[in-house]
Amino acid sequence: MNIKRLELFNIALESTKQKLREHPNYFILKSIIEQLLFLIKIEEGEEIDISDLKSMTIGRIAAYDIDNLDSNLASILHEVAAQIPAMQRKYAE
Repeated sequence: MNIKRLELFNIALESTKQKLREHPNYFILKSIIEQLLFLIKIEEGEEIDISDLKSMTIGRIAAYDIDNLDSNLASILHEVAAQIPAMQRKYAE
């Protein structure tokens, strides 16, 4: 388990939940929350099927939908997205 990665994912999760409370009709945030929960489960060892990592859309959502809403949250989500290829390599072994 990578503690720094897990901390990043939890920060992203809490920030996204807060943004959803502020914008309850912005449903794309729910997709981000689901993806973050999946990443957290993988990192904590609770999920062993990593096949869905290749279809993660956090980076695209951050660029196209979140950047105009909250650039700080978008930046955090881009950091999360940058971790996904490393996770694919690590857990594919």
